[in-house]
Amino acid sequence: MGGWYFDSYGPDNFGWNLLTGAEELLEMSGVALLLYALLDYAWVRFPGVRLVADGGAAGRHECDEAAPSLPHSAMNGHSRALSKEAAGTRAS
Repeated sequence: MGGWYFDSYGPDNFGWNLLTGAEELLEMSGVALLLYALLDYAWVRFPGVRLVADGGAAGRHECDEAAPSLPHSAMNGHSRALSKEAAGTRAS
């Protein structure tokens, strides 16, 4: 349908922009749904595995050094428990 519309009316009109915008919206919705389904499947299939994103050294930038970090007590209980487990693992 997009090719027919493009050939008939050209790219510089509201209808073409509406069609391409709808197409992109549906594509991104499909990608989001796929990621959600994969993560949901992984959550059910592998219940002991957790994904933790803390930034790490690779996620830091030199201007971040001046910014204060959150105190450890600001983390929620689950993250605090994971941090204690990881610290205990490193000490062993």
